Amino acid sequence: MGDVHQARSLHKQLSVALLAMTSVCGWSLYQIPPDVSASTMKEQLHCYADDKMYSVGSAKRMLTGEIRECLSQSSGAAPYWHEIERSRLH
Repeated sequence: MGDVHQARSLHKQLSVALLAMTSVCGWSLYQIPPDVSASTMKEQLHCYADDKMYSVGSAKRMLTGEIRECLSQSSGAAPYWHEIERSRLH
């Protein structure tokens, strides 16, 4: 009977230790900021057209004839092409 009691006690201790280690590992992974790779950062700083990269603020005449400007977004998302109004061109 003593062996069974010891085995159960050891099982409980190991279970508690495993739960504690899992919690610590999970919490530390939660605290580490995500790794932002250089390629991800590059994509967030530029617009692309015709297989070329353009910086924020660049203007380009598109194949459709319209002129667009590469604009950044305040949310931190990737920049986008925005059509420039004709009144701004003069």
